[in-house]
Amino acid sequence: MSKKKKKNKTLLSGINESKELQMLLKDPAGVIPAITSKKGKIKGDKKTRKMVRLVCPHCIKKGNKMKVKMKPDGNGNMRCQICGDIIKPKFFSKEEVHSRTKKELEMISQGKLAAQSLGLPSSNVQDIALTYMAVHKYENTYNNIAEAVNKKDRIKRNKKNKNRGYQSYGSWS
Repeated sequence: MSKKKKKNKTLLSGINESKELQMLLKDPAGVIPAITSKKGKIKGDKKTRKMVRLVCPHCIKKGNKMKVKMKPDGNGNMRCQICGDIIKPKFFSKEEVHSRTKKELEMISQGKLAAQSLGLPSSNVQDIALTYMAVHKYENTYNNIAEAVNKKDRIKRNKKNKNRGYQSYGSWS
């Protein structure tokens, strides 16, 4: 009897097997329309469906424009028609983002220590290290996105309010 070597199961194991999945990682919004039906149901095998759910941008490309694939779920949240994620429309405060990120980093640090002390394969340790770096960077990225969206909303509201009033002859407003 020959002993079979166990392959290391990492987050992205088996991706090199399929060109479709490689394309999905590079440009999810451009590839998802080809993988989904008109109703938004994901076509393909189990691995493809899982990968689409992991990288789903909640929108698709239609020509040169992006089309959001979200519908209200009736509880004040939005549900993605592609992957089924439920998203709250309001952004979290900076303090809440910081506290949640801190908890996540503590958990990842614990996993990193356990992986090193158990002598797990380097691919697993590398995945944990990459996750730690991504979560650490995410807090700042999230806050920048929230500020940009809030600024855009303020500009839209100001334009709407400015156009609502009437202008009298000779006014500067």
